[in-house]
Amino acid sequence: KPEIDRFKGLGEMNSDQLKETTLDPHQRKLLRVEIESQVDADTTFHQLLGKDPSERYRIIMDEATFADDLDL
Repeated sequence: KPEIDRFKGLGEMNSDQLKETTLDPHQRKLLRVEIESQVDADTTFHQLLGKDPSERYRIIMDEATFADDLDL
């Protein structure tokens, strides 16, 4: 059974985990991300990661109905 861990940032990982998951070119997977609108991306970034939690909460509540569609 695979072990699943979640980290808020790379600083929370020990060096073996960081090497295995992020630094090893044979294990990591890089995906190209194309941004259609830099303005929209910047707005969303600040809504999700900004200091005002009310915007983040609103987005989570608005999108929560789609949680059943996730393939986890």
